[in-house]
Order: sequence, then C-alpha cells, then structure tokens
Amino acid sequence: MNPNQIQRKLALEGYSKDPNICLQCGSVINVPDNKRVSEVRRKKFCNRSCSASYTNNVKPKRVAIKDGGCKICGTTISYKKMSNGRFSPRDYCDTCLRVVRSKNSRKNARSLRTHLIENMTKKEVFAFYKNWQSARNEIRKDAKRVHNQLGLEDKCELCGYGVYNEVCHISDVSSFSMESKISEINNPLNLVKLCPNHHKELDTKYLCSEDIKKAVARLAAKIR
Repeated sequence: MNPNQIQRKLALEGYSKDPNICLQCGSVINVPDNKRVSEVRRKKFCNRSCSASYTNNVKPKRVAIKDGGCKICGTTISYKKMSNGRFSPRDYCDTCLRVVRSKNSRKNARSLRTHLIENMTKKEVFAFYKNWQSARNEIRKDAKRVHNQLGLEDKCELCGYGVYNEVCHISDVSSFSMESKISEINNPLNLVKLCPNHHKELDTKYLCSEDIKKAVARLAAKIR
C-alpha cells in the first residue's frame, strides 16, 4: 500500500466517524471513489435534487401579488417579481405574445390571429394594429374567412356574376360601436358576396333597401 492509499484510508476512517449529513433528506453523504474526502466535506446535500428542494423550502420563489389584464384578450396575467423587488408588468398573455412577436410572419401567426380576432372587440383590434388600414384589413380577412366557411357559390348575390367577387358587410363596420365583437360584425348574416359594381353601390348607399333585403333573405335561406 503506497503512501497515497494509506492517507486516503485514514481520511475515510476519519470521515466515517463524523460524516456529513444531507440537510434535506438526512442521509449520509458518501465519498465516491473518484472524489477526495476534503471535497465531500464541503458538501451539504447528497445530490442536486435535495439541494433544489431545500433551497425552495428555505427561500421560496417570490410570488407575484399584482395582476394585470392582457391588452388583446383580457386574460388575467400575474406579474413576476424581479430580484430588485419590483414587478415586471406584461402587456400580453403567453398566447397573444406569440402573435405579437410573429406579426411579421403571417404564416406562423395566421391561425393564432384568427382565433383571437373573433373574441376581440372592434376597439381592441384598432388598438392592437399600428394604423387604421392594418386593423381594417384584418377585419376584412376574417370576414372573407367566415363567408368562405359557408361553402356558398362564388357569385354575386344580386346579378350572378361569377368571375370576380368581394365579401361585403351589409351593415358597414363603421356602423358598429367600438365595443362590438368582431364575431358580431362578421356574422354570416351580415356578409354578402357582391361583384365590384354592386359592392360600390352598396358602399355609396345607391342600392335600394329592397334589393339588400332580398339578398339577405336568400343568404339566410342558403345558410339554413
């Protein structure tokens, strides 16, 4: 037995008489073959799991005591407390935050935006997008999606033109209050497919109310 082996044997014997005890589970902290006794002497826990459990019990994570609402969907958000004692307020919940971060990536954000815009009010949509035209385009896209899901023929409800048609709001978006839901504005009974000429006539109030009523009646019958 060489001097190093003798020294280790003596160290192990001394350690066995007064071993370190894990502060969490109370078990003896053993000395591995590849570790020095002096290294193990500095340990307070037998493994990382015990260390984490003990730390969480003695020094629990700071619990948020302030709440806020998501600017888009209104979901309650718990603010996280930082190490300096201040709170880091958030404007969006996790779902809406993904939408905000991927606004420039339409392919990735399309399904999330579709889900959210249905539950948003007109006011929230116009507040979310940076300008009026962007918000208006999103409402128009959602209207087109809702109407296309009905599976109706691609033709003008008034003249039957079928080459190029547009989804129009019978009651214009501006006629709804800012608190109206997008699902209300884009209700299938408020959407009609018209050719560009009749769309223009509808927007300029040139179409008579009887024509509009007939179109709505035909649309309601098809939906049912």
